[in-house]
Amino acid sequence: MSICFDSDQDVIKEVLGGNMNAYEKLVIKYRMPLFRLGLKLIGNVSQVEDILQDTFIKAYKSLNHFQGRSSFKSWLYQIFMNTLRNSLRIRQGVPIENVLLSTSFTGDQLIEKSQMNELIQKVIQSLPQRQQTAVILRLYEELSFEEISKIMQCPYDTAKANYRHGILKLREQLEAFDFNFSDNTKEEWTLHTTNHLEEAEI
Repeated sequence: MSICFDSDQDVIKEVLGGNMNAYEKLVIKYRMPLFRLGLKLIGNVSQVEDILQDTFIKAYKSLNHFQGRSSFKSWLYQIFMNTLRNSLRIRQGVPIENVLLSTSFTGDQLIEKSQMNELIQKVIQSLPQRQQTAVILRLYEELSFEEISKIMQCPYDTAKANYRHGILKLREQLEAFDFNFSDNTKEEWTLHTTNHLEEAEI
């Protein structure tokens, strides 16, 4: 027997219909993804917790204004990003910590993977804020460019451009490092970034 989970829209109808406790379903569903995103962007647990709390309170109070033109997920992420920006006072160069690029390295390459991830963290920290955001939302949150454009409050092509420029800078700066990785590791990295560049072609 299959388990049927309520859709976001069903839960929203419950909440607006007077079942305020149903909102907890949305909090449970989106808390961890937003928490991970916040850590990747600012790396401060207590600050992310505060931003999360403010986000869910704002979303609850504005739920009757949600018109469903975009997904609830996109709408909630947009509130989260706006709350985060306000918390940081829209400062540039938000540090990104504990960001690991998903690759397929295994076995003897685990040490190289760790070293590569350290380099990736340093390079991502150097990206302009909007490129940081686009790269993280696409690579790690696996959001579509349409969703990213809504969250970043910019045109679709701009979201794609920020992502592409971010990936290009990431690859160019990593290739500029003088590191002694195996040919397999370098080949995997080149293929990985090439695939992401191809999907961001405008």
